[in-house]
Amino acid sequence: MMLSSSSTRAAARMGVTLLSRLQARHIDSVPSSRCCYSGNVGSVAPQTLVTTTVRGTQEKWMKRFESESIPEPETSITNIIAHVLELPGPGEVGNHQNSSLSEAQMAKIEELCECRLARMPIQYIIREWDFRDLTLKMIPPVFIPRPETEELVELILQQMDNKEETLFLEIGCGTGAISLSLLKHAPKIYEDLRALDGGTDGLTVIKAILRIASRHLAKDGVLWLEVDSTHPPIIEQFLTKHGELMGLKFMASYKDLFQKDRFVEIVKQ
Repeated sequence: MMLSSSSTRAAARMGVTLLSRLQARHIDSVPSSRCCYSGNVGSVAPQTLVTTTVRGTQEKWMKRFESESIPEPETSITNIIAHVLELPGPGEVGNHQNSSLSEAQMAKIEELCECRLARMPIQYIIREWDFRDLTLKMIPPVFIPRPETEELVELILQQMDNKEETLFLEIGCGTGAISLSLLKHAPKIYEDLRALDGGTDGLTVIKAILRIASRHLAKDGVLWLEVDSTHPPIIEQFLTKHGELMGLKFMASYKDLFQKDRFVEIVKQ
């Protein structure tokens, strides 16, 4: 499977190898008596530290998972420990092998491991999962995104790079992983759309400002506007037609340092 460099963080979830993630299609019914995890770690209050280390806990539960044929036992316990210790990712667990665990941390790990023994997917247990360079919230029954879907996003992004404008519709969105990835990596999209969309003539916001200025400016009061370089003649044309009724007069436009018409002066009559 070919993955881009942006998939590195997601790959770290899987440890040394990119094993197939635990998919929702493998979910067995979860007996409520075995798993009543709420999904919130919260702040684990420091308590008396016991002699159990991260290494010992990891080995203990990995053997337990193996004995009960839990898929991907090492990946499962590593993600659970990283989640409880609030580490940046499972790859950090290796740096804490000799760290001692408090009783509260051990109890939380045991609680989450019981959920895993009940065949609950690890993504639902820790309530999040990485997709490309996004960390998505995972709440049942939302379908868990597959790692191979990252390849689909790569193909679409390559196609988008060759187009100035792309319209797309995602059906069966689940977590929204595909659309969120496309939107995050789409070029030239930074500003809030509300700040860019001026309507069909580009003057929707400006006309609203003119109406307010008409009501609130004192006589001979001046309204200054910084606008798109194509707007001054359109504003002048609009005020030539409607300015008398609004009590506003277009006085002049001024160029910016790049010699583009950028500023407009309007006076209340």
